[in-house]
Amino acid sequence: MLRRVLFVLAVCVALTFGQLTYVAERDFLIVETKHIQVNISLIHPGITSIQADYSGTGNYGFNLLTYKGISLETETIDYQTLRSNAQTLPQPLPYKLTNSSNLITVQINSIPDSHQSPIITSDWTLSFSANSPHSFNFSATFHSLKSIRITNSRIGAYWHPASVYGFYSDGPQQMMNSPQKFYGSQTPLERVYGLGGPPSTLSSSPSRGCVDISIPSSSRFHQTVLVSGLWDEGSGVQFVVVGNKQYLNIWTDGWETGDGFPNTNSGTAIQPGTIGHYSNLVISGNNFDFPLNTFALNTESKNLTRINQKDMDVTDARALMTAVYGSPSGAIVTHSFGGLGRIQPCINHPGSCYGGLYNFFDPDSFLSISAVSYANDPYLFTQIRWILEANLHFICNKTTPNPCVVGQIPHHFVPGCDNSQDCLCLPNLGCVTYNAISGATQTGPNIFWVLSALKYASNSHDIAWLKAKASSIRLAVSFILHYFNPQFGLINAPGPLWIDTFIRNNFTTDTNAGVIELATQMSEFEQLLSNSSGAAYYRQLANTIRAAMVTHLFVDNNSHAHFITQRNVNNSTRDFYDFDSNLLAVAFNALNSVTRNKQVLATVDDGYPYAGRCVHSRATWVSGVYYDGQNCNGGNVGDSAVSMGRIAWADARARKVVSDYQTFSNVILGPLVTDLLDNVWMFERYQCEGLPTHNNYYIEYPEVVAMMIREVKYGIDIGLEAIKIDPLMEEKKWTYGIGGIGVYYDKEGEWEVSIEGEEREKEVRVRGMEKGEWRVESRRGKEVRKEEVKVGVDGEVRVRGMVGGDWVVHG
Repeated sequence: MLRRVLFVLAVCVALTFGQLTYVAERDFLIVETKHIQVNISLIHPGITSIQADYSGTGNYGFNLLTYKGISLETETIDYQTLRSNAQTLPQPLPYKLTNSSNLITVQINSIPDSHQSPIITSDWTLSFSANSPHSFNFSATFHSLKSIRITNSRIGAYWHPASVYGFYSDGPQQMMNSPQKFYGSQTPLERVYGLGGPPSTLSSSPSRGCVDISIPSSSRFHQTVLVSGLWDEGSGVQFVVVGNKQYLNIWTDGWETGDGFPNTNSGTAIQPGTIGHYSNLVISGNNFDFPLNTFALNTESKNLTRINQKDMDVTDARALMTAVYGSPSGAIVTHSFGGLGRIQPCINHPGSCYGGLYNFFDPDSFLSISAVSYANDPYLFTQIRWILEANLHFICNKTTPNPCVVGQIPHHFVPGCDNSQDCLCLPNLGCVTYNAISGATQTGPNIFWVLSALKYASNSHDIAWLKAKASSIRLAVSFILHYFNPQFGLINAPGPLWIDTFIRNNFTTDTNAGVIELATQMSEFEQLLSNSSGAAYYRQLANTIRAAMVTHLFVDNNSHAHFITQRNVNNSTRDFYDFDSNLLAVAFNALNSVTRNKQVLATVDDGYPYAGRCVHSRATWVSGVYYDGQNCNGGNVGDSAVSMGRIAWADARARKVVSDYQTFSNVILGPLVTDLLDNVWMFERYQCEGLPTHNNYYIEYPEVVAMMIREVKYGIDIGLEAIKIDPLMEEKKWTYGIGGIGVYYDKEGEWEVSIEGEEREKEVRVRGMEKGEWRVESRRGKEVRKEEVKVGVDGEVRVRGMVGGDWVVHG
């Protein structure tokens, strides 16, 4: 039964309804859900604190809000800011509270922007639901009391987390530690959040949690202003109800002023009456550094008997979500290009690295797209598609007015061409170059663009897009096949795969290992399109290259077995004991031999011949032999003595092939997770001593942490034709739950798989199960389909079941 209570007297009341609790004092009201606690001041009207506990035990962390909190603000024509919570009312405001076991609603009317001479008042309604314990809903109506001209009136929300991320309808905008504090835009803002804090060199506690606000389409404000202060000022957002910021889509020192920006704003005239209503903003808080508004599984319509999101390992959930929403989500700068897909290698802090260069698929953007896909966020899937399409606009064809090879994907976007011979500009689409910064022609952009396109389609379930781009995907692959040499059975590469500074060409291990994976994925792609002959061709190509790599590139030395760097057409060779190439070869099963795979990994672990302890001081070092200036393009040795995130990913994938959990967990993944959670953001590379180096706020290492957790530890692979669950961990029982992806796994009991997306029949493969007979069902509500099951000798359960929509596959 609902209760309605009106508090006006000096009383104290504390009541609990299920997981919901409120405490009423004379001057304030506290509502909590065990996951979030919100303090609403009645005498300094506004929300003064949001504290959170991700675990739901009611052990709340620090106040996420700054002293400004969340309040009604009005800026007068002479730029005096009136703020509802900057005043002390003579009496606390009355409020109405409605409660039940599942819902508490608080309504506060007539919140004034100023006690002495108010211009605007606002009526607020806050709703707390036991079904959404990490968040609350906020609605507000605004009333003008005077005929007056003002600069603006707004709701201001200010928090300690230092980096602000605005998800506009045409792309994200991110900033932190900026002397230019205000970014206004009329582009609809769908979501805004803040996370992270100053680096450990400036603070003993750089992690400051996260505030996340989602804005429904029915309540889009006509202007919003992102706020990014210096480290100790935090960040925030202003939702503008009345008035117009003069300078939009650019960071400025003040609301209307800044270097080179004269103030000519004469304000906005308002009349008495209602001036705006905005409803159902969703505000969440987290004591960890990731947003929660798209994190939860949608379980309302699903018959989940085993999957419970709260059972997922907290460290894994933190690491994956912090990585995705702290780094690549902020490096997407599509908003600044009017919806043309762009991603840069660093986030803004306030500058960035590789200024003016975007969309590197060698493999940077592949890592970004992979990691971002694993958040299963519909908004971010759109950004991925735009980034893929941006590069696809420039794929080289027979009519391209530029000296590139047919099918070649551009290497990256540049500000302009300056008469460069390998550069191309297209009207309204930008300019690209087909060569790396070092001048190398790489195979990586084509291989990793295609892998990215396939990954996007399989994880977003956007099969219609994939089919529409089928001819372009085949054209991109043709660029690689153009270099296939049937005499050797290998790709004769024009340059390196994914480290552009290294001179690698001819029959190289790195490119040929990469093509094995490309061919494997393309086989699945062609099978999806009912092209059985095409699928067979790619399966045969992968096997041909495997056999040829063993014949021409593998040194079967029992003490230091490995793949050499390259074999030339004249049969001469170069060998730098490349750790990256050898790890890719094992990861993509070039050897088809457990014994040989372990021999290669032993060579890497030894750091042979000269890397020694550097190899895993942080995962993973580039090579056993140093690439000096003569062996680097342009003499650039910047990547010759470092560890790289991309190699750590290859290392992890290789350990999965041989089931080496200890090295994967303790040597490769574990130290990187610690660095990520301690600092939120990471550097570009590591030195031999395990110290970070090169550019800070680089997105590669966080991305590969997310990839290793999803692909290797939990072993979740959502392919075009099959869903595979193949974990690498010691635990026999675990749960994975992020976004629309839910898995329960018990190798001695049951398993359950729930995948959001388009309904379709798909093969589900679950490895590591106990041998024996399994009963598997596809369930949707009360509807049950009993499925035919195959169990291999390796304990892999194979079943064709219904996935997507409200279907759950249960075994």
